[in-house]
Amino acid sequence: MRSLLPLFMLLTLLGCNNSDLQELSYEEYQTLIMTGAVPELDQITIRDEQGAQINVDSFMKLQKRGDYFDRFFKNEEGEIVAYQLDPKPPLRDLPIECEEVTALLDSIYVLDQARMEKYDPRQDYSNLEIVVNVLDKCGMPQNPSAAKSVFMVVQHNHNLYQKRYIDTFRSAAAGGLLAKSSLAMMEDRILSNEDQPQLYGTQVRRANGEEQWQLYQLADPERVDQRRAKMGLGPLKEYLQNFSVAFEVEQIPVDQ
Repeated sequence: MRSLLPLFMLLTLLGCNNSDLQELSYEEYQTLIMTGAVPELDQITIRDEQGAQINVDSFMKLQKRGDYFDRFFKNEEGEIVAYQLDPKPPLRDLPIECEEVTALLDSIYVLDQARMEKYDPRQDYSNLEIVVNVLDKCGMPQNPSAAKSVFMVVQHNHNLYQKRYIDTFRSAAAGGLLAKSSLAMMEDRILSNEDQPQLYGTQVRRANGEEQWQLYQLADPERVDQRRAKMGLGPLKEYLQNFSVAFEVEQIPVDQ
């Protein structure tokens, strides 16, 4: 019954009935993101877990805590009109056999990659629960495939967990257990999620209402290819061609 209550309250407070308002699937929402059809937050109704309407600033503060799933609702015209915060359950303390984590993480990797076909943040969170228990009880697995599984799961979850384990991933990359290119992506994602300039140019975005990809803000762009080369990445201009984004900043040679 708990999962039905927020939706009931949302419908009541919006003055709508079930035929007027429908929850979007995560696949629908991802499609709208890709087409630039997601409205700005100040253009829709935002409600907290109790169904009370909140402003954008309050929403952003709650969202930064990483304690909520996202739920979006559309009207009969298919337009997103409401956003609901749905609390995540606390991560549980799970029994982990450290000698058997490679097989466990191989199975988690399969579940993680299934998100490419069907995005499900609740599955991402379930994967995270296992990975957090592995890291906290056993440390970083000393097996490249298991280490990659751990990295991918954390990469696909809230920024708080990326920041918590970034030093673990830095050590793994320094020791050859994890690709430096993967580390570069997580470093950039942490920075971009905190509205800071990225270092390696791995993060692009679409502004709401636009179809064209944009490069997220970049620190010291004249030296980005130097930094990318150290992480096993090719020139940024070539990478951005995959997104039809032009990058014409002249690069400073490595020896300068």
